Amino acid sequence: MGRLLNFCSLVLLIISKSPASSQRTQGLRNVTADELLEYGVVIHHDSSFESCADQLGNKCPHPANGIEKQSANGVATATDSSAGAGPGFEAGASADGGPQATQAHDMAQVSDSDFVFATGTCMKRIRLASASRGWRGSKVRAFFLTDSRTALRGLNTRRGPAGEAYAFFPSEGAPELGGWFRSLRGGDTRVAVAPFAAHRHFGKTYKWMLYGDDDTVFFMDAVKKLVSNLDHELPIALSDNLWFSNRHPNPNAPRCLPCHMASQKLPSLEEIFTSVPGRVEIRTTYQQRTISKEVYEAFARNTTQVPGQRYRPEPVCPGLCTPEAACKPVVDSGSTAACTPPTAHGGAGMIFSVGLMRSITFRDALACFLTFTNATGGDQMVSECLWRHGIAFTDPGPLVRYSYDYQYVVFGGAPRLSSLVGLQSSGTSEQCRALCRWMLRNVVSIHMHARVKKDIKALAAQQEMVPQLRQAALTRLPRQEIAGMEEGAVN
Repeated sequence: MGRLLNFCSLVLLIISKSPASSQRTQGLRNVTADELLEYGVVIHHDSSFESCADQLGNKCPHPANGIEKQSANGVATATDSSAGAGPGFEAGASADGGPQATQAHDMAQVSDSDFVFATGTCMKRIRLASASRGWRGSKVRAFFLTDSRTALRGLNTRRGPAGEAYAFFPSEGAPELGGWFRSLRGGDTRVAVAPFAAHRHFGKTYKWMLYGDDDTVFFMDAVKKLVSNLDHELPIALSDNLWFSNRHPNPNAPRCLPCHMASQKLPSLEEIFTSVPGRVEIRTTYQQRTISKEVYEAFARNTTQVPGQRYRPEPVCPGLCTPEAACKPVVDSGSTAACTPPTAHGGAGMIFSVGLMRSITFRDALACFLTFTNATGGDQMVSECLWRHGIAFTDPGPLVRYSYDYQYVVFGGAPRLSSLVGLQSSGTSEQCRALCRWMLRNVVSIHMHARVKKDIKALAAQQEMVPQLRQAALTRLPRQEIAGMEEGAVN
């Protein structure tokens, strides 16, 4: 997430590095969470208030709050299982392609209207907000935290019917934030605040929150399969694309596996590191292209777990992944290595349960963000604050099941996904076999990398087309091949 919005914040960063800025450090002041509660409020054309001070319990006196069957924008939140299912949705398919388990709370019956999307953005990238309709459709509601006060009423009036809500939060260095830069880029704190402001806005009207950059595309059929075995009432944060020890995704980052994987046969630590993908991990750890057989074998046989280098998560039941649970494999192995919070990659996206969002008040989230002085990005701020509040990330599982093969990362897109959906040339005409089919069916998100692209208008048009490109790629595959995908096979 921190790699987002540098286009928006370049001027702010230049100012912060200038001699004049250095002279102004005497004017810095510490702000409190209470001072920031008024920001992140959705202003409609008929709103008579500019702020919201009643924030106890994450509630704001907005007409939508407390209404179970209608969103803040008047979008129905029906819980039918077929409406808005999204392209390629098949009832009964789990994230790994297997049958769903029978769960309480009717977890399998999730529809698009059970989801909301939250992100931070700026007016220079506002086209990307409307481009999200390409994957959100008509039922996934969205909350955008922007850098403009003046545009809010117009945005909410024009775009409200599309299920979109817009609110303001100051940029780094702004007087409202005491003049401080708490992170590298001007929009980072805004990005971090977005999901908590979104929860304050939507209240009880959703089950799962999709959180990412404004150039993150989610694939709703894959998302619904992913969460079908999970209880949205539990505090759950999902990602398998984690920054740790200066690289991502790092499959050795501290995290948990979901409870339903406790009944599955998973590879042991030794089996992981004697596999082909595991050997790649060992070479990455040693930063060497070639390693002797003896070193491979010694590494694989070593049962002492070291986060970032040699680690395998464990399933947790009933499903609450705490820092203690994420670090338990390390402690149980007799290791004294530090077990610190990883950072979920913002561009790859994250999924939060409503149970998680209820567990941290807006005020508490703000108070946590105000403690940062040199964060790497909004995604780090969110990830670390979750950890401080007793929540660690849950890995959906395919990356572990397939022995840390990066092609089974579901958040942010496996390496070849961009070429499969036609976003870039693959340089090959090889037939898409089982692994390609697996990627198309199970990857939940892809990052469009707006940071490195200059033409936001062109990128927005491309971003809006991604779900159609993916569906076209799926359509080209014979139906029987999709149904019988041999998940362990590779091209």
